[in-house]
Amino acid sequence: MAEPRTPDERLREENRTVVITGASRGLGFASATRLYREGWRVVAAMRSPEKALPVLREAVGVGEDDDRLIGVQLDLTDGASIAAAAKSITEAVGAPYALVH
Repeated sequence: MAEPRTPDERLREENRTVVITGASRGLGFASATRLYREGWRVVAAMRSPEKALPVLREAVGVGEDDDRLIGVQLDLTDGASIAAAAKSITEAVGAPYALVH
């Protein structure tokens, strides 16, 4: 009989992905950090991922090669940015399981 799986193990097996807007600071940053640590694959949407993603990676203790933490450029006040982010997210992870906005 197999041992029961923990919630974190189930998340990793199911490869659940969450998109988090505003992941560079505040509640978005805290949500990204928490959900990553709980086993989620996190798509961190932010205006300046080249600046903010290294800070988020440091907070969760991972390097650039970690495929569970993905940065996407997104400015919610710009329609073209929204369309480009949606395309990038779909190409990278398919349809996300959840959105934190």
